[in-house]
Formats: sequence, C-alpha cells, structure tokens
Amino acid sequence: MNDAFAFLLLLSVIFLFIAIILWVILWFKKKSLKLIELITILLALFVIIFFNASGLSSSPSKTSFSQEDNWSNSKDEAQTDDDSEDDAESSTNSSSNENHESNQNDPHSVTNGSSSENNSNKGSNNKIYGQLTAKGENLSDGAYKDNNLNYVTYGVNSDMSINVVKEDFSDLPLDPKLDAHAINEHVHDFMEDDASKASTISDEDSSYYSEIIDKSYQVHFEKNDKGEIINIKIFKQDA
Repeated sequence: MNDAFAFLLLLSVIFLFIAIILWVILWFKKKSLKLIELITILLALFVIIFFNASGLSSSPSKTSFSQEDNWSNSKDEAQTDDDSEDDAESSTNSSSNENHESNQNDPHSVTNGSSSENNSNKGSNNKIYGQLTAKGENLSDGAYKDNNLNYVTYGVNSDMSINVVKEDFSDLPLDPKLDAHAINEHVHDFMEDDASKASTISDEDSSYYSEIIDKSYQVHFEKNDKGEIINIKIFKQDA
C-alpha cells in the first residue's frame, strides 16, 4: 500500500508540474479559454486524486493505532484484574495469618475439648476444690470467715482455691443420731452435688467422692465429751 501511494504521488506531482506550465503558457499567450478550462479541470482532478491517495495512506495507520490502543487497553485491564486478584489473595492470607497468630498468642483461645479438660476437675465456687467468691472477713493468712454464714470458716490457697471448710457448732452441738439429716446436709453443702460417701475411716472420719470432678473429700467430726458434734471439717483428699 505504501509503494502504490508513493508511485501515485510521484505521477501526481509530475502531472501537476506539467499542468501548471501549460496553464501559464496558455494564459499569457491568450489561447483558447477552453484549453484553460480543461487544464483547470485537470488540476481539480489532481487535487481530488491527491487527497484520496492521502486518505488511503492514512487509514491503515489510524486503524493500526486503534488496534494497538485496544490491545494496550485490554492488556492494562487484564493486568489490573490480575493485580486486584493478587491484592485480594494477599489480604485474605494476611487476615488468616493474623487470626492464626492471635489464636496462638491468646491463652483463652482454646478448643471446647481443651476447656472441658481444664475445668473437669475444678470444683464449684465456695466449695472444696473451687474458688472462694463469698464475702468474708480475713482472720489470718488463708483463713476467711463467711459474712453470711457466721459459723463457716474457709481455708484457702494464694489463688483463693478452697482447701478446707470448718463449720462451727460449738454453741449448738449436733446429736449424731437425732440430727443425722442436718449433719448430712452440712457436709454436702461444701461438696459437689453428686458427692456421695465412699467409705468410713473411723467414727470421726469418712471419705466422700465426686464423679463430676473426679475428686475425693475427707470429713472429720470433732465431738465433745457427750459425743455431740461441735465442728465439721471438710478437707481436700486429693492434690
């Protein structure tokens, strides 16, 4: 297409040069006006041919530029889509890593199974093996007298877990036979609800067991000279 245009352009220039010379000669010699008109028409044809040729030459270039622009735009859009996908994937991975690290660093982030295992042998609040939450008067290191149950004193560790409970009935001693039901209730007040008597160690000592927390208790009855119970002490039997 470029070779044809160059050839056509060369012919047009030669033709134009000849036409101009003829037109000038005829004009100055005052020859026939018909010849002048003919030359003028030929010049007009040359202009038309020249511009048509120019249009043919420029069209492929414009088309080529348009195709290149479209390809470039398509490439840019594809690159943008790839970048967006990479950013989204990177964001997801980053979020996942942060959550994973957070779970590893958080001591409270445990599975239900692990939580159950950790709490399976922990007693209920205000009971042996459990935590002391009741308001009490600090009598000495590790000894607290219950403000609501003034006959109850707790012995606790530094973490406020209860080691021993003492129930004082010295003002109103309990008869082992007549008050058997009340004594049983006082004993179970500071054990898990499922705790039951496992064995009798002696007249003053018995062992109890809770399947819920898999722990054992030892109960000691302190008696006066009449055989009446004046103190009930409930201890941890397991570590």
